[in-house]
Amino acid sequence: MAQVMAVALLLAGSTQAQVNTESMRREWGGEGVHGQAGANLALQQGNSPYLRLGLGARIDYLANPFYTFLVANWQRRTDAGTLKQHDGFLHGRVVYTVTPTVKAEGFAQKEFNDFIKLKDRTLLGAGARLTLAETNTDSFMLVIHCGIGAMHERELLNLEPTDERQRLIRSTNYLTFAWRVRKTFSVTTTTYYQPAFGTPRDFRLLSNLTGTFSITDLLSFNVALNYRYDHQPPPAVKPYDLTISNGVTVGF
Repeated sequence: MAQVMAVALLLAGSTQAQVNTESMRREWGGEGVHGQAGANLALQQGNSPYLRLGLGARIDYLANPFYTFLVANWQRRTDAGTLKQHDGFLHGRVVYTVTPTVKAEGFAQKEFNDFIKLKDRTLLGAGARLTLAETNTDSFMLVIHCGIGAMHERELLNLEPTDERQRLIRSTNYLTFAWRVRKTFSVTTTTYYQPAFGTPRDFRLLSNLTGTFSITDLLSFNVALNYRYDHQPPPAVKPYDLTISNGVTVGF
């Protein structure tokens, strides 16, 4: 008889070859330091052995006009003893408010993903974040942002017969929509478009939809849908990934 155990304390957002950093921002909350930590575990034994383990943590610091956050996530999954997922990332960002509708930001990121042959990716970039619309009260919030910027990308790909290194500069652009009702339910959707300078056919697209329902002030339930498309993926790697995930977040 199969035995199933599942425990989820999962941070909002899931790990992709590209990372949706919009889902990591706090659009509301007081000044000071905030943190989250989580883990998820799923285990099944019997006819279809399965094991999934994930770890995540983040810290935010808000002191107007600066906002800084650091997020880390790692996941590993095996099916019947075969490795099916192994990826992780570390992302840090500093945001400076120039005007109420214009923000300057810089970021750095490290990530890996065994199943798209990505041994290491390092990003370093900067840009501007523009607020196109904003309504924020205790019972309702609606925000629309767009971002434009550039980033230096360095990749190490696990290709045969030897690893391959790539360096280039990409434009990074996004449009995000966030909606919240009475601090109990929120929806955020973001789409990124990242073409390489000088090679417009080399582009990446990432779209994310996240819903969050607050159970208590510290506990919330999350559902996320992520779609990633790489127009020029490494050899033998499919150009897209579609992921649906859910979990529980504990804040402090």
